[in-house]
Amino acid sequence: MIMAPGQRRVPLGGVLVAVAGVLAGCANASADDVRAVAAAFAAGGPEERCDLLEAGTRTALEADGQPCAAAIAALPLGSGEVTSVEVWGADALVRLTDDTLFLTLADTGWRVSAGACQPAVEGPYECQLEGS
Repeated sequence: MIMAPGQRRVPLGGVLVAVAGVLAGCANASADDVRAVAAAFAAGGPEERCDLLEAGTRTALEADGQPCAAAIAALPLGSGEVTSVEVWGADALVRLTDDTLFLTLADTGWRVSAGACQPAVEGPYECQLEGS
């Protein structure tokens, strides 16, 4: 290969390792952000939990005319520690010691889109808190 003066050849392997490192850093940052939001949701009171809901989930929760805080307080949402976080692009699954939450990445950051979720007999999960 003929190269112009002053040019250096960068090994492809080095570029791939650097790109992989950047992508892994983004994934870790997302997982950390998801973990923080899920932990705040689990530890929060009704008002704090409402503030962390995805817009469609909050709308569905308030569909019966109850204020969000009253409606969310009536649900069997967990308050345990975060035990695992899985992130797939703009969606995440968080397992607490006593609940399973789903989060989605909104314009305002990570928000809870479903909670009080249990594995279903047919299908992945049944959630008592979820959007439309």
